[in-house]
Amino acid sequence: MPAAKPDGRVVAEPWTPPRFRRVLTVVAGIYALFVWMDAAGLNLPDKILPLPLRFFLQEAALFPDAARDAIEYRAEGWRCDLGRFEEIDVRPYFPIQRDDKESRLQAAGTLTPRSSACRDSA
Repeated sequence: MPAAKPDGRVVAEPWTPPRFRRVLTVVAGIYALFVWMDAAGLNLPDKILPLPLRFFLQEAALFPDAARDAIEYRAEGWRCDLGRFEEIDVRPYFPIQRDDKESRLQAAGTLTPRSSACRDSA
């Protein structure tokens, strides 16, 4: 049962001894330091720890080459009868490729005049 303070507040008692809590705090700090060192590219964890323990440190760089932004291209057309732009469904004209699940519209959108692929093909 939680212990009552003299002013009437109820405080939960810890279920672990103080020494265990201190050791656990130190181990958590070392773990966070090793994760940071692995993400920063320092090789110290690789030199010190065996492979099974290194597995748990490699979470910081799971996707080192992941894109920071996603670009999604859309096509709009002018509706004369409504007097506004509306999105055009381009799926019939740009089917999804089976191998890479990428729409050909998305692939064509990456070929901008600034891209090297567009400049080299001209």
